[in-house]
Formats: sequence, C-alpha cells, structure tokens
Amino acid sequence: MKILKNLSFIGLGLLIVASCTNETNNNDVKITIDTDTSNVLSSEEFDFKFPHPYALVASFEEAGIAFDATRINSLENAKNYNTEGKELLNFGVYSSDLVYSIVNNQPQYSLKTFNTIRQLADKVGMGKIFEKEDLAKEVEANIGDRNKMEDLLLDIHERLQEYLQDNGIRVYASVQFAGAWVEGMYLASYEFEKKDFKILSVKVADQMNLLKDAMKGLEAYQKENTDLADFIGKMSELQATYNGFESVQNAQGLPILSENEVAKIFESINAIRAIAIQ
Repeated sequence: MKILKNLSFIGLGLLIVASCTNETNNNDVKITIDTDTSNVLSSEEFDFKFPHPYALVASFEEAGIAFDATRINSLENAKNYNTEGKELLNFGVYSSDLVYSIVNNQPQYSLKTFNTIRQLADKVGMGKIFEKEDLAKEVEANIGDRNKMEDLLLDIHERLQEYLQDNGIRVYASVQFAGAWVEGMYLASYEFEKKDFKILSVKVADQMNLLKDAMKGLEAYQKENTDLADFIGKMSELQATYNGFESVQNAQGLPILSENEVAKIFESINAIRAIAIQ
C-alpha cells in the first residue's frame, strides 16, 4: 500500500463530475444543469469547486451519447499505470466509463469497469473504502439498477471526500477530476456532428467553465511531480485555445460556441485523452 500523503480523491466520483449550474439561451434552447456545490474542496492556496458527481456523462445524454464499447479505455491498460498521477488520472477516466456504461444499460461493462476502479484504488491505498459495510458487494448486486447505482456511487463519493477532508490532502483531487472530465468530453465527442448541436454546444461550454478550476490543481500538482507534464501541458493549451475563441471573448454569459469551435475543442480532447490513457 502506498503512502497516503500523496493521495487525494474526490471520489468515484468525480464520478462523474460535472457542470456548474448555468442557464443560457442558445437559439431558443434553454438548458439548466443542476449541481450540488455543498461539498467544496479548498485549501489555504486553492479553492476547488467541483460539483456533485454523475452529472457529466448524464448531462450529455440529452444531446446523444449512445454506447460504443470501443470508446471506453481498455481495462487491460490499468496494469500499466504505475505512478500515483497516472493511477489517479485513470481512476477518473474509468469513473466516467463506468457511468457511461450504467446510463446505457450495460451491466457487464459496468461491473468490469467497477472492478478495475477498485484495483486502481488498491494501488493508491484506498481499497478498504470499498470493503466498509460490504459496499462493493452492494454495488455488484445492483449493477443493473441505474437509480440504485447512482445512490451507491454518490455514497462512495461522500466516503472518499470525507477521507480527503480528514487527511488534508486536496490538491491531487484535481488530477482525478481531470481524468473524469476529459473522458466525459471524449465520450461526448463521438460523432458529434450527428447530435443536436444546439444542446451539445451548451453542454460543452458549460463543461469548459470547469477547466480553469481543474488547472489550478494540476499546476499545483506539477510543482511537486513531473509524471503528468505532457497531459497538463496539453490541458493548459486547451484552456488558452478556448479563451481565445471569438465567442468566448465576446460572451456576456455562457458563450454560444460555433461548430468550428466545438470541433477544435473535441480535437484537442481526443489528443489529451490519448496522453491520459497511454
């Protein structure tokens, strides 16, 4: 079991992590994403406000996010992650894959992904959280029940966040969040040109608002660790690209992204995701 001082989890999720509450008009489409910000990560230097889990992948359902097994990170890759940064990052990636499987009624993939998440938790010293009160057994017994699974995953999130708070280890939570965030955006990017663009563009802009908070933690992580340098560099480039968009610079509220801008975001997301899972 690894020394726990370098560990921080926001929980399964960040499981998936999601969007800040926003309301906007986009060609007569008004979309509000409700999130729970009662649980806020903060420290003397940083104030992370990562909303309630589960909303990222679920929010993209409205635009269309049909299941394709080839899109999820191969479960075989988990054994290749041997630094805490990579383990935390892909804990987040697999968390999004788990929700993706659950919302698409894929219990077999859901169970396999959940077990992979447990393996990564063991590697970073958090495996016992799943053993408490037979939580893992309850998850396995209800893997095909979406509503029950949402409740159970939120329970896991709360337990992990409690651990995070009790141990005063917060900065690394942004690494896990970043993995879940990138994977959720990646899953949404699949055949995006066939989806309802009015809805999708709002969802993407809403999610991009979370990037700046994640970057604060990633930059803090990089001051002490170098194992995610390429990933963090590409995330920083994405933020700069987004901030340079005409729609963003001219926005009074949530930007109304063009198809070209969304395409550029998804192109970057695909490249970043490739780095994350390698």
